Amino acid sequence: MQTTKINIRQQKSVVIVDPKDIILCNAKGRYTNMKTVNETIFITKSIGEVESILKDKCFCRVHQSYIVNINFISEYCLSKNRIILKNKESINISVRKKKKFKQLIQGQL
Repeated sequence: MQTTKINIRQQKSVVIVDPKDIILCNAKGRYTNMKTVNETIFITKSIGEVESILKDKCFCRVHQSYIVNINFISEYCLSKNRIILKNKESINISVRKKKKFKQLIQGQL
């Protein structure tokens, strides 16, 4: 898969990010924190806007507040409806997003 870097606008700069380095994005009100393997970037875009930027990549919106890179998922806890990422972070999957998440994961297995 060829990776195209994306430009993420911040308040006073533009950060160039390789999508394969993005672990997750989480909503913080009207803004978004993007956690990469190297840093956390504060973005002046909503989680919905970030989702549309990442839609053709290996990302899944698992919750109203979270988008995760499926390549960083290390475990899916069926009984708790939760994922564990490689960085040991635990994220609940919302009931509304569960079906789409399962379909995406099954396609990756």
